[in-house]
Amino acid sequence: MAVEIVLDRLNKVRKTGPNKWLACCPAHDDKNPSLSITEVSDGRILVYCFTGCSSASVVESMDLSLADLFPDGPVKHHMYGGTPGHRKHQVKKAESVESAKMMLRLCDADRAKGKRLSPSDLAAEREAFLLLRSA
Repeated sequence: MAVEIVLDRLNKVRKTGPNKWLACCPAHDDKNPSLSITEVSDGRILVYCFTGCSSASVVESMDLSLADLFPDGPVKHHMYGGTPGHRKHQVKKAESVESAKMMLRLCDADRAKGKRLSPSDLAAEREAFLLLRSA
């Protein structure tokens, strides 16, 4: 996903550096920008709310999912064997596993800070755990 799609869904966006922006967080009633958005070199988009909203609730408020923050770049065929269709399946599965791992890390980080997870975050955490368990 291009970072522009994320930025277009936010208010009071301002550039703060190369591949970095600040905007109002859509997950709470934000009057002053408290959401950091960063596009890292591998294409991932990182979001962080300084007032404590979880990344899952931020992207959910934009009608997106955590998986949408990962690049949809070209399939890296040289990494996988088999038929082209088989390669696509492996890449999609690997992205799902990475997305699930990221979700669990975010939940762990929120808990370590003493934050309570929202019902939607708990559901996403359970889904991520089940996905990794079956992988």
